[in-house]
Amino acid sequence: MKRYEIFKIKKCALLILEKIGLSNKEANVLLDVLIASDSYGVHTHGLSVFSSHVERIKRGGYQLGIEPIIEKEFPAFMSVNAQNSIGMYSAAFCMEKVIKHGINAGVYTVFCKDCNTYGPAFYYTKMATDKKLIGITFCNSPSAMAPWGGYEKMLGTNPVAVGIPGKNEGPILFDMATSIVAKSKINEARKKGKRIPNGWALDINGDSTTDPIEAIKGLVLPMAGPKGYGLSMMIDIIAGLLSGAAYQNGVGRFYSEDNNSMNVGQVFIAINPELVMSADFYGMIDQYIENIHCSKAKDDSTILFPGERKLREYEKSQCVGIELSDEVVDSINRLLVDYNIDCRL
Repeated sequence: MKRYEIFKIKKCALLILEKIGLSNKEANVLLDVLIASDSYGVHTHGLSVFSSHVERIKRGGYQLGIEPIIEKEFPAFMSVNAQNSIGMYSAAFCMEKVIKHGINAGVYTVFCKDCNTYGPAFYYTKMATDKKLIGITFCNSPSAMAPWGGYEKMLGTNPVAVGIPGKNEGPILFDMATSIVAKSKINEARKKGKRIPNGWALDINGDSTTDPIEAIKGLVLPMAGPKGYGLSMMIDIIAGLLSGAAYQNGVGRFYSEDNNSMNVGQVFIAINPELVMSADFYGMIDQYIENIHCSKAKDDSTILFPGERKLREYEKSQCVGIELSDEVVDSINRLLVDYNIDCRL
């Protein structure tokens, strides 16, 4: 993959979003999240889905120009209605709220309903670590997994992410789906015409498959068997049902053409280590990371903490641009041609 200048990418993409009616604020948030995902090397959640968001916007799948509504507000938590706004926009809104309140409260939580997919979960925890807070987010998602032992889609791959700041090291950025693999990885294999490993998925009859097309029609398996199934269920209940959002197989799909909200449920949490513990926390995390780096490895390599590869790729991206596939570049350039915009990647 070739590397492209971030400023040029954002400039061209903003012109496209402006043409289809997005406000500057909405467009900037959407692009910041997608470009950040590619900058950290998470290409499945980056500009590879830009054209899909453009299509959803064009067909009226989002409510544009509106702000999420705060429906309940208490000292420890807030309930928000995203009102079918762009998922990244409502998620950034919610994370800003938990950061603002968490600084003084010590711990603060936002529950959000009527959401759409928010892309890379780690992005929002990084917003918290930038303010020296611990950030946590998790959400439910369209059904793709069966209850353990079954083969009917009932639960999503329901991701969870945690960000932990250090003083000079880190931040630790943990981000995982509760499935054995993120669905986007299966779709990536489909696009490349590759098989998937045995043990990732079942077909519609509940039989193991290495065909990504059959896997997409069928089921992805949970991580760690019944443990992943249980974790996915807990996230579905707390982020979905408790937030007042959809849950189980009631969560809508991003690529549906009915223009309804996905009604995903999302939870955002910020913790201020200085209030819960003391400012010593940050130095202790630095030492914690050093202990991990110095732990024994058979091949004498350095053990990495969660998110360390992402951080290294981000630093490289800031210096020499972000990697984009020819397919992604072509899809953006086609949009630029379609909208008669004098800009090319």
